[in-house]
Amino acid sequence: MTLQAPKSPWDPPMPEKPAPRSWFGQQLSEQDAAELAKQIALLAERGLPLPAGLKAVGEEQSSPKLRRALRELADQLDSGKSLVEALDQVGPLVPPSFRALLVAGVRSGRFVEVVEEYLHHRHRLADLHRRMRNLLTYPVLLVIVCMGALVVMEKFVISQFRVIFDDFQAALPPLTEGVLMVSSGVAYFIVGAAIALFMMWILLLLGARSAFRRRLAYRLPLVGRLWRFTVLAQFSRLAGLLVRHGVPLPDTLHLAAAATGDPELRRSIGQVVNSALAGKPLGARLAADRSLPAGLAQVIAWGEDRDALGESLLLAGEMYEARAVGQLTFAAMIAPPLGLTITLFFFGLIVVALMMPMIGLIEKLA
Repeated sequence: MTLQAPKSPWDPPMPEKPAPRSWFGQQLSEQDAAELAKQIALLAERGLPLPAGLKAVGEEQSSPKLRRALRELADQLDSGKSLVEALDQVGPLVPPSFRALLVAGVRSGRFVEVVEEYLHHRHRLADLHRRMRNLLTYPVLLVIVCMGALVVMEKFVISQFRVIFDDFQAALPPLTEGVLMVSSGVAYFIVGAAIALFMMWILLLLGARSAFRRRLAYRLPLVGRLWRFTVLAQFSRLAGLLVRHGVPLPDTLHLAAAATGDPELRRSIGQVVNSALAGKPLGARLAADRSLPAGLAQVIAWGEDRDALGESLLLAGEMYEARAVGQLTFAAMIAPPLGLTITLFFFGLIVVALMMPMIGLIEKLA
């Protein structure tokens, strides 16, 4: 279905539409794009002129890209273009899903409401990402502290025990020999641990660019399921907002999947869209794709049956967000005691390994 823009002060007729400019490599971040929409909505809600207001707001922004986007948008509006046409001109600056939502809001006459819903959705998603980062900070700090403690133990404790064992030519149990061997190469151990952490960080960073790496990331203990639920919540909530505000379903699914950065989800959704265009029910096609969770297909099928697809997608988003929060709470509960238990076991093993030969030496001396 093609939406037509209603007549409004923001949408005067234009005789021609110039080709969009090229803004290669200048796309706004999600935070900057949200700030752009927020400023437009505030100006519209207060009845202020958009061109002058956007220029004034742009001068106060710290982000160069956001300043440029506000300035270009104001210039386009000053030249007599509607907001929709101005967004077309600066479109490459704005993420595609976000631009589609803004255009849908303008065309439906509910721009402020659309922006408020999007900002609410983004705030909840940003909170989940922040809590995920906080969760990952604990094990990283714990590993760094343990490596530092191991260096101190090797320099001031283990090395002294090694001298004692060599002087007395004591027969060492396998556990002690293993600890002495590992501690003698503690520098290599630290380098290896640092490389492992770096590779994990690369895996998380580049996971969006490869379906294989993303699948590996989803299998990480504790964090993998949390990340998966967060992606599904982002997809479902954004798709629900787009459908609710009149964006065609094929475009909605493509844009929402692309916004998650998950290549496997984009592939699956592309197949679903092709089936939907062929006349198959969306819920049935989602259920047939094993790479997508069955719960998503059930909720969407329920929405199709009741002609409330937008609401069902938003419901699915809330469902996966709740599961992500539950997984996050579980991980936050189990990570500290698990990390402490592993740390105590590791250093306790070192103490036991060093004391075992000492007991035999003391008995001989006695």
